[in-house]
Amino acid sequence: LGYDHAKSVLQDQQDDEDGDVNKNANGVNLYTQAAGTVILPICVWSICFLRAYQFQSLIGEAEREGQARMEILTREMQSNEDNSDELGLREDNITANGIV
Repeated sequence: LGYDHAKSVLQDQQDDEDGDVNKNANGVNLYTQAAGTVILPICVWSICFLRAYQFQSLIGEAEREGQARMEILTREMQSNEDNSDELGLREDNITANGIV
């Protein structure tokens, strides 16, 4: 980036000496070319940061969803264990009373 800027400044100075102000050998405005050189990397980095933020948000959402599912499964397992304990007590009472 610094090299491109220095190159543009040197080209601009050379063009001033030759009388062709703000134009390079191809007739492109040096300031336009320098702006494109600076703006393109900024846009690319901005898109990269945006995508990284979106990915981080997606991972966080997946973790929260997974945690919620685990809590639901844990509650279901606990309620099933409680139901089986009650069922076991009922079976013990039935066999103890001689009703089979």
